[in-house]
Amino acid sequence: MKPTCSNCYNCCKSYSWLLRDEVKIFSKLAIPLIRINNKVFCIDSFKRNNKNEIVLDDKIPECRFYKNKKCSIYSNRPFFCRFYPILFRSKGEKIIFVLDKNCFYVKFLNKNDIKNIRDGFDAFLSNINRKFIIKIISDLYEVSKITTIISKNDIKIKEIDISELMRKGK
Repeated sequence: MKPTCSNCYNCCKSYSWLLRDEVKIFSKLAIPLIRINNKVFCIDSFKRNNKNEIVLDDKIPECRFYKNKKCSIYSNRPFFCRFYPILFRSKGEKIIFVLDKNCFYVKFLNKNDIKNIRDGFDAFLSNINRKFIIKIISDLYEVSKITTIISKNDIKIKEIDISELMRKGK
């Protein structure tokens, strides 16, 4: 049996990170955004207290666009949402793309499925503009500096050395 998406919407339980180019688009649409460390933006889905202050707890906020058990902006969702269940981690000067083990779909992948995902990911990277890749990787790197580091449970898809990518991009 081939694994399929179960529509559990774990992908909507995230900070909804945005690429720099997406910040402009979402700002024009008057969607509330949060800027973190003066570097990265995410859609503001945080809980507020009665003084309108952000309440930070151990639970990652559910995206504000997750309504009626589906994404209300699915066709216009951010790049990071489109990439799910592929997540990114940082390790020094490297970005490591991994599969989210919390995704129902990923739990049922076999070795051949994972190989096909790796091959497809490589094909994706080789078919897009190098400057765009550098832009994406730069944004990913900034986000990864404030998010979870790689875990031994992650299923590694691809590792990209930032400094090597930047040297080749010049």
